[in-house]
Amino acid sequence: MTTDRSEPSYDAVPYTSHAYQQTHPDQLATIARVFGLPSPDPLTARVLEIGCGRGGNIIPMAAACPSAHFLGFDLSRVQVDEAHQTARRLGVDNLEIRHADIADVDESWGEFDYVIAHGVWSWVPRATQDQLLRICRERLENRGQTIDHRFGSADHERVAELSSS
Repeated sequence: MTTDRSEPSYDAVPYTSHAYQQTHPDQLATIARVFGLPSPDPLTARVLEIGCGRGGNIIPMAAACPSAHFLGFDLSRVQVDEAHQTARRLGVDNLEIRHADIADVDESWGEFDYVIAHGVWSWVPRATQDQLLRICRERLENRGQTIDHRFGSADHERVAELSSS
């Protein structure tokens, strides 16, 4: 993914940053249990948020689950710096925020019980969508779960096409 063109505009006009209840690991675990699927304990889980922005979603989750470990990353240096300041001010210490490109995520990042990407899919080019799915395939624990809250109807076909390969 080429970041030269998108990074400055993303820094100048940041994406809104607030909590999304539907992405909380406890919500995901509850839905899995309803359907009879095993799910990792959200209170002790390792959670990755792709495109965490200023931390509006990941920081409250980390604060609510102090025995879990949260790692968020974003392409915007400005927003990552804001997330660091907020987490530090609130004393949230089970959280790591990185300035990184989606292509940077590899085995050195470890495996995760939950991978969250709120709205990322609908804003990125096809090659970056492929990277998002690669992360889910390679970095998600065996019983892990993932969510991208903003799929459109055409996107479901694309996910089915790529996730079956």
